[in-house]
Amino acid sequence: GGSLDPKSEPIYFSIFLFAIGYDGGENIIHIFNRTALKAVALSIVMMLASLLSILLVMKFLHLSKGMAVGITAGALTQSAIIGSANDTVMSLTNLPQSFINQYNLDVTEGFSISYFFGVIGAIVWCSMVIEHLFKRSIRDDAIMVSHLIDEAYPPTSRGVSPKHTIFVLCNGLILGVLLGYIQVRMFGTTIKLGITGCLISGLLFGYINHKRPNRLVISQAHTKFLKDFGDRK
Repeated sequence: GGSLDPKSEPIYFSIFLFAIGYDGGENIIHIFNRTALKAVALSIVMMLASLLSILLVMKFLHLSKGMAVGITAGALTQSAIIGSANDTVMSLTNLPQSFINQYNLDVTEGFSISYFFGVIGAIVWCSMVIEHLFKRSIRDDAIMVSHLIDEAYPPTSRGVSPKHTIFVLCNGLILGVLLGYIQVRMFGTTIKLGITGCLISGLLFGYINHKRPNRLVISQAHTKFLKDFGDRK
């Protein structure tokens, strides 16, 4: 097998973020209804619980920052965490190459160890614990939600050419890069959007396509391919 140049990872991750954003763009306006707010609240609770857990583990087990990033990404089965952390590290200047090499090694090691347990834990929790607690079948709920989504958002992107997908993707990435240069001053420090700009541009393009179909359309098959292509971990 081969290996990718670490400098090319932000390109793949940008594509991944844009595709994720595009998928959620058509639903972004519905985030403010009562049902969606419950999901948002649950996401915030999970994020804070995960952050607190890894900070405690770092402190008591004396883990390196790279190991903490890898373990978090693996335990949550979210490789996007690695991409965000790498983008932050690469944006820092004057870091010795030895630190970067050790950081990458720790991330890979932590991810490879915890990913297996993260997957098994999610399967056990979703297929056994939740169904036992709520006395409901996840499969039946998934089918019901799928029908509701199909009724609310009928497919309009069949027959989209790859050339059109590339056109939309390139314009989305250009906008995302430009948004990434935006800097915000908060709590005495400067925060830069960076690679997150591609997520925002994806949300914008997905929302525009929902409001004005076939303008910036990307088929579901192409969106899935972009996510798989961009997720290199």
